[in-house]
Amino acid sequence: MKPASPSTRSAARLRGIDRNVNKESDESLDVDPETILMTLDQVSQTIDVLSNVVRRLQNYMHHYVDKQGERVTQGELPLTGGGKHYH
Repeated sequence: MKPASPSTRSAARLRGIDRNVNKESDESLDVDPETILMTLDQVSQTIDVLSNVVRRLQNYMHHYVDKQGERVTQGELPLTGGGKHYH
């Protein structure tokens, strides 16, 4: 079995914290602030990476749409059915 990734382990820790918070008892929570800060940092890094991926995909699509517009004005068919397909 493949070991859990750091983000999966962090999510599991947060679920565990959530379960502890929801307990209706006077037990003190054993919450490690360092773990929470590390988890929040990992979430922030994940968001940054995904935002970068989205920006790159948007740039690619803008470039692709611009190229398709140029082909249509030059009399070529766009890649929607009858044109050449590139993989």
